[in-house]
Amino acid sequence: MPLSGKDTQLEEIKECYSEILSNNKGKIQGWIDEVAKDDPAKALELMLKLGSYVIAKPRSIEVKAPFAEQPLFPDIEIDFTE
Repeated sequence: MPLSGKDTQLEEIKECYSEILSNNKGKIQGWIDEVAKDDPAKALELMLKLGSYVIAKPRSIEVKAPFAEQPLFPDIEIDFTE
């Protein structure tokens, strides 16, 4: 399936962020280490924020199955009274 213009731009932005992060990973690691000295939670938050530009976020989807409203075995009856 071909990418739309919007999808192409988004993909280019993700690639750009990935390249920036890759080219500066030593500096970024130093900055995160420096922040972590005083506030490890903040350092983790920064790492997660950086990751959100590169790693796709899962999205929930709704699936509608037309067969879900029908019983799986319509001809079988189970009697639990015996």
